[in-house]
Amino acid sequence: MADTNTGSTITLDTTTAAMTTAGTAAVAATTADTMRATSAPITAGTTTAETAATDTSAAVNTISITMTVKGVDYSALQANRIAMQNFVDAVVQGITGSVDVPRERVVVTVSQGSVKVTVTITPPQRVTASAFQAKVIEAKADVRAVVVSKIVQAELADVISGTIEVEGITAEIVDAEAEIPDEAGVSEDAGGLPKDEASVAASEAAEPEASGTLPEALVIGLAVGGSALVLVLLAIAAWRCSKRRPRPLSNLETRPQEGSEG
Repeated sequence: MADTNTGSTITLDTTTAAMTTAGTAAVAATTADTMRATSAPITAGTTTAETAATDTSAAVNTISITMTVKGVDYSALQANRIAMQNFVDAVVQGITGSVDVPRERVVVTVSQGSVKVTVTITPPQRVTASAFQAKVIEAKADVRAVVVSKIVQAELADVISGTIEVEGITAEIVDAEAEIPDEAGVSEDAGGLPKDEASVAASEAAEPEASGTLPEALVIGLAVGGSALVLVLLAIAAWRCSKRRPRPLSNLETRPQEGSEG
């Protein structure tokens, strides 16, 4: 059967925290073609969940294993939740059985591309990401064989479209630092500075121009005002001088000179 569905991704997480009742498939809410569910084994319609025991104290590097599973119809798998659950369980069992890692440290993502499977593994405590990556690479043949075996044994008759094959297995280290957001949610501007710091830097750069504008205006004002004040003072001085001029001689009283007679 040809696979015509595009663009949607279904993510199922093996990290669980409780046991569900009989006859239910542990499937979380679906949002925009993405759903997360437990990947504990399904036996006689009962899902048994294991308590998560992963480290949450600090971010750690993970291992991303990718593979392509042929012979499974992705569209039919996506439409059948029980089949999807069984498929993911088979992949998880294949991974845990071949590289010896607890199931609660395994997250499986299923997407289109025949059926593309991405397995994200958090290495066990005291095991480095590089050491675990080397272990997975060394166990590629086992991973392929066990995953195929588990898928064949699973109840997937409704979604099988041919011979089950697993190929293209890769194992890459995912750096935890790349997934950590900026502290306090502060985004960066084009210059690489946080926006708040960039705003401060911009205001500081603009201050010299603003501070230089005020003194220039003040100096110009004082110069103009001073000139006007000098002119006013000169005018007042001239007016006072004009008030102090001597009266004309014609207005002075004349007295007869003594001894002028005879």
